[in-house]
Order: sequence, then C-alpha cells, then structure tokens
Amino acid sequence: MVARLYDRRRMRLQKQEKYSISIAAVLVVSLVIILISGSIEIGQFIIVVVGSLIAGIGGVLAWGFKSRLGDSRQEAKKVKTLKTTAETTRLEEQEVAHHTKRLRVDEVEEYVFEVHRGDRVAGRISSDGVFSAYFTTESSRRSFYNGYDFSDLEGIEDAFDYSPKFEAPRTGKYYLLIVNEDKKNIRLQVDLRLIHE
Repeated sequence: MVARLYDRRRMRLQKQEKYSISIAAVLVVSLVIILISGSIEIGQFIIVVVGSLIAGIGGVLAWGFKSRLGDSRQEAKKVKTLKTTAETTRLEEQEVAHHTKRLRVDEVEEYVFEVHRGDRVAGRISSDGVFSAYFTTESSRRSFYNGYDFSDLEGIEDAFDYSPKFEAPRTGKYYLLIVNEDKKNIRLQVDLRLIHE
C-alpha cells in the first residue's frame, strides 16, 4: 500500500512536469513565430509581448517543477517538535496536540517527537476524508519526502479514524506523518497524548 501511495504521487508529479514542459514549448514556439515573422512593426509592442512570453515560460516551468524546487522548504515548514523532559514522572501524560486542521490534497501534516525509550504516543486522529498516518525514523522520513519506499514503525493507510499506540523503541526523534489521501481537502481532528514511561 505504501508503494501505491508513492507511485500515485510520483505519477502526479511527472504529469504536472510534462504539462509544464508542453505549455512552455507552445510559448517558445509562439515567441519564435513572432520574432521570425516580423509581422508586428511596433517595437514597443513586441517588447511587451516577448517579455510576457518569457515570464509565462518561467512561470509555467516553476509551476511544473515546484515539487522539486520546494521540497526542502515544504519539509522545514509545518514541523511541530514535541519534547519530553528527563524530570517527568512515570506514566505522566502530557497533551501534545489537540486541534482541528484543514489538510489539502496530498498535503502532509508532520509532528516530531523527541522521546525516551518506552515513551508512548496515544490518542485519536479522525477525519471527514481518507488519510494515512505513519510513525517513522529520520531516515524513513527522508525517504518518504524523496518519494522512495520507506518503513514505518506503526501506521495506517486509507483510514477515516486512527488510534495510535506507538511506543518508542529507543531514545531519539520520531516523526508522525499524516497524509491526505482523499481527492478533496479534508478536515483533520488530532488529539494526541505523550505518555512517559
């Protein structure tokens, strides 16, 4: 199922890139025809048309390849770091997320947990649309954002409701990635607790 998610995402990005190249090619051909034909005598008008076409080519290419250009910025954005403290008492519960959020198509909501071995993340994630949720390590998170196969420590795919029971196998950083799998924007309700061991 994970492979299906990334095949779908990769195909969508390739399709967008192909569209942008096709539109840019049409604009380049139009620019060449205008320049070669010399049908327009007004110099200022040609400058405006040429400038508009060049801006259009750049804009279309930027739109088509925005996923490649913006991956690192998108990855850095929307990261919530949730830390545990060394002074916590055993079985202490700490509410780490309680909110409703609108998630766009293929958008990823990411949470970072800096936890100790045995700490658990519990609660409930629900939505009015289909989503997938994955608890991952740093390397699996990178693979996820780069479109490669990845391993999740716990998760669910194509769900409307999920009650995580993740337990940290060792002290370190873990990530919860929630992906909108629906063909429309969804409303996501997140209620998560961190339980210290």
